[in-house]
Amino acid sequence: MDIINAAMPRLTRRYAQVCGVNPEMCDDMVKVLNDQRDAALKVMQMAEDCKKQVTAAGRVDRDKTLNQLREWRTTASRKIPWVEETVNRYDAILYEADAR
Repeated sequence: MDIINAAMPRLTRRYAQVCGVNPEMCDDMVKVLNDQRDAALKVMQMAEDCKKQVTAAGRVDRDKTLNQLREWRTTASRKIPWVEETVNRYDAILYEADAR
């Protein structure tokens, strides 16, 4: 989420400079980044829910819950590289457009 929060003002400003005549493009970029931020918030909430499940689980359910947590963690760990790649792609597009 920090990646998105740090990149949003810079990308929005650059989009406004490069695509000033087409504000819909900027709106689309903001929507994508907001969707990424919402997904990150969901992952953070899931982490809290998993912590509560592991704490509340009995011995029998605890192993099952821990296995589910490991699967979830594997999925969640893919989120950061995905967000970084999205921000980098926007930077590359803006750099190319600015160079023209």
